[in-house]
Amino acid sequence: MNTAAIVALVATIGLGFVTGALYLMRARRKRLKDLHLIAALAASALVLAAVLLAPPPNLPGPAGVLPIALVGIATAAGWGAWKLARGSKARGELVLFAHIVLGIAGFFVFLAWAKSVSAA
Repeated sequence: MNTAAIVALVATIGLGFVTGALYLMRARRKRLKDLHLIAALAASALVLAAVLLAPPPNLPGPAGVLPIALVGIATAAGWGAWKLARGSKARGELVLFAHIVLGIAGFFVFLAWAKSVSAA
């Protein structure tokens, strides 16, 4: 389960990178953005399942709720960035920046959590 979640998170980050690069070049691709959202939803579900179905950690590490919260908030921020911005481009870009930071942090925290669970 952890491997599937990691692969889904890597795919989500990769799609997000391409989507963000196209946004900066002012070349928007709605289907790519939609694919990024679908990958993010799948990754969020896999992270949730991995944490809820995992045995207790063998090593000290982040609590399981932390990667769930970070990935979930990042997904919500990405989906609702322009709705939360209420027409302000500056606010929208600030929410997108938070989305990027939370998503990457969620990925690394999930990796740390997965290591603490899988260590023998």
